[in-house]
Amino acid sequence: MGLIAAIRGWWNSMFNRNNIEDVFGVQIAVSPLMQSLQQTFKGVERGVAEWNLDRRKADGFFVKGVPSLKLASAISAEVAKKVAIGLESTVEGSPRADYINEQYQLFLKDLRDAVIMLCNSGEIILKPYEAMRNILVTVSDFECYWPIAYDLKADLIDVIFGAVLIRDKNLYRLLERHTFDSDNGTQEIVYRAFRTDRTGGNRAFTPNSIGNPIPLSQVPEWAHLTDIVISGLEKPLFAYIRMPNTETVETPQLQGLPLWSKAIDRFRKADLQEARTDWEFEGGELAINASNDLFMISGGKKGEGPPQVMLPQGKERLYRALDVSSTEFTMETFAPEFRIDGLNKRMNQIKRDIEFLCGISHGIISDVENQDKTAEEVRASKDRYFTTVSDIQSAMEDGLKHLVDSFNAIADIQGMPTGAYDTSFVWDDSIMADRPTEFDERLRAQGAGWLSQVENRAWWLGVDIDSEEAQNLPEMAASEF
Repeated sequence: MGLIAAIRGWWNSMFNRNNIEDVFGVQIAVSPLMQSLQQTFKGVERGVAEWNLDRRKADGFFVKGVPSLKLASAISAEVAKKVAIGLESTVEGSPRADYINEQYQLFLKDLRDAVIMLCNSGEIILKPYEAMRNILVTVSDFECYWPIAYDLKADLIDVIFGAVLIRDKNLYRLLERHTFDSDNGTQEIVYRAFRTDRTGGNRAFTPNSIGNPIPLSQVPEWAHLTDIVISGLEKPLFAYIRMPNTETVETPQLQGLPLWSKAIDRFRKADLQEARTDWEFEGGELAINASNDLFMISGGKKGEGPPQVMLPQGKERLYRALDVSSTEFTMETFAPEFRIDGLNKRMNQIKRDIEFLCGISHGIISDVENQDKTAEEVRASKDRYFTTVSDIQSAMEDGLKHLVDSFNAIADIQGMPTGAYDTSFVWDDSIMADRPTEFDERLRAQGAGWLSQVENRAWWLGVDIDSEEAQNLPEMAASEF
């Protein structure tokens, strides 16, 4: 795919919003509320949300964090698999189309990674670039770029990308601004490079100062870059894809939201519930409470400190020595009954809430065996998941068509022979397939005379109805078929 997420995590901390705005004399089009939410999204995705971290509250009390189940990233990966699996998409129509398709197929190999990023971040940008007469694609989420302007359809038309390079004692930063002008059909690309000396130690690698401006020629990897205006365009050279999501956090809302943005509080509850379950097992471990004079004592002599109870070697975890006399208390077994059924039931309900809020089927992360469900509930759950996947596929298809058009524009710049091209898409819809149920329904339809044995055999074998396989019926009754 070229490069996925050119700047992530630590690299992103190398830039400061105010520095970027000062360099280009612009204002980044992300509100303080959305910027704060985006930080929350990344914490949830990576399992380091506020409740996962040890912290000290305003009142001075220390709160220990609970481990994350990382349900958000797991759901995104599961949905992305359903979105991308089985996609057949090609570019055809001419020698130009063949060249574009060759580049396009390279990108499609890693399409699932791009969909995962979309689900986790709410929006991504596919930015193609020329590399050794080939076209590669950088996939970036909101950590990797700063939006400047949108058009009336809320499509991004002005954006700044960033890159970081560390060499010897220097930190190099690159800012790359893409501005599309729909009136003139042009896109202007402007580059700015900066260097920060590392002579001050790691503290110099901070976003407080973007560093000193330098010519691009000082960095071999960037020396070939030059400001340019590209004409004859109908859309930007980058494809902006937003997660189809009806949730709104502010008006106007220009940025997309993660697939699971509605379920963040349920993620918190799931993590806390898992911690309670762990404590139930830990606190309820089998133990033997016994008075300390039932055990051997070591030490206690002059210069050796106070006497120490010696628990049976290898059984230190089992025995608990109590500071009481054996005349008052000897020993007892500590083996409370686990309340695991109630804890699991509550956890399962939390997970079902998450599935509903994320628009996926029950049973993706919850335990369906514990639920009484009707056929209508199963169908509604599947329909919900199908709608979620279909909406994302539609958004991705629009983005991929845009990407192909960008490939065509770059091919023009490369001087490739012109030619017509058409992009086709066949998305897999197996998410709705329930083969045993459909087989039973088809048998009933056959019994009612609505379908023939040949039609059912063709469906079962996955062949054409006129094929030899479909026509070669076994010698058995229709009811046995």
